[in-house]
Amino acid sequence: GIVFTEPLGWSSSRILPFGKLRMSYGEVGNDAPGAYLTGLFYQSVAQVQGRTAFLRSATIGNEDLEPEKSRSYEFGAELRFFRNRIGIDGAVYRNESIGQIISAPVAGSSGFSSIVTNVGKVENKGLEFVIDANPVRKKNINWDIALNFSRNRNIVIDIGEGAELIRLPGFGLTSTQNVIIPGQPYGVIYGTRWLRDEGGNVLIDDSGYPIADLQTGVVGDPNPDWLMGLRNTLQSGPFSLSFLFDVRKGGDIFNGTAGVMRSLGIHIDTQTREETLVIEGLRQSDGQPNTVPVRKDQNFYSRYPFAGVSEAAIEDGSFLRLRELNLRFDFPERWTRKMRSAGASLTLTGRNLWLLTNYTGIDPETNLSGASNSFGRDYFNAPNTRSFGASLQVSF
Repeated sequence: GIVFTEPLGWSSSRILPFGKLRMSYGEVGNDAPGAYLTGLFYQSVAQVQGRTAFLRSATIGNEDLEPEKSRSYEFGAELRFFRNRIGIDGAVYRNESIGQIISAPVAGSSGFSSIVTNVGKVENKGLEFVIDANPVRKKNINWDIALNFSRNRNIVIDIGEGAELIRLPGFGLTSTQNVIIPGQPYGVIYGTRWLRDEGGNVLIDDSGYPIADLQTGVVGDPNPDWLMGLRNTLQSGPFSLSFLFDVRKGGDIFNGTAGVMRSLGIHIDTQTREETLVIEGLRQSDGQPNTVPVRKDQNFYSRYPFAGVSEAAIEDGSFLRLRELNLRFDFPERWTRKMRSAGASLTLTGRNLWLLTNYTGIDPETNLSGASNSFGRDYFNAPNTRSFGASLQVSF
């Protein structure tokens, strides 16, 4: 990197006292995510007839496993304006991951559930920047703002010879999964869908009901369009108030919970079960627009799988969330002197206090598979918890 403001003599400038341009290139190797991945191993289980027992791992080891390799390029700039009252730090990047290590599911007839393998090539590119500002700086009051933004686009380039797709490990629901497919973003949602013609129109049978495709396919992309965080910190005398908003734009979620509840007739959508409607699409028999009205009653939902057609349960996972709120009180010096301490503060904290979203499920951040590469599936998951806390810090 180069600090271009120094040779230009701008270091004492009131407008742009600091400016830096940077460029980087790197290649690194990532180790395997766990031990014993190159062969079979046995793990301890509950005792059998009072004796110590071991069970063979359900994962097939891979003697040919290689470290994952990542190649990255980055171009960025850091700028400070108006005597450091405003700062901008941004970068554009491109990362190539070659041979990512994952556990790929295998047929149960093999006696195993998965095999550890290296996956072809995945490309990530995007931009990220941070803006910090100090709009108010006075003797008795101070206001700081920090905004961070990121936008990433990834694409699977290759997954190796002889493979059309790789299913990522997941739990609880086999009809709708996250998969890796060449030419698609990493971890797209794969499941049942409506039968369509070459123009993308849903095909309707002569009774007025949409037809489910016998072939599964890509029904959604759980990767967000962009992410943003905004933190404000206000200080006045001994009090400090800080709050953080998190924003996610885009990112599909499979709401399997709603699909099951509709099938059981206990979802709010089934309140209109006695009303009739004409489902938009073309009749498969003659290619004409559908005009036959149907009722979305038990007869409608029982025609499809228990969790419904995956495509019908895909929703937008955008949200605005008040992630954190902190209120701190710094004890005056005359108080701490009596306590014989160098300083003390009391902080009240709240997390996940407010959520704004059009997602109809329990929480747009919930995930059936937990913290993993398999994401964007909601199937009777638990929501994020709302928490409150208090802390007292005393230094001596």
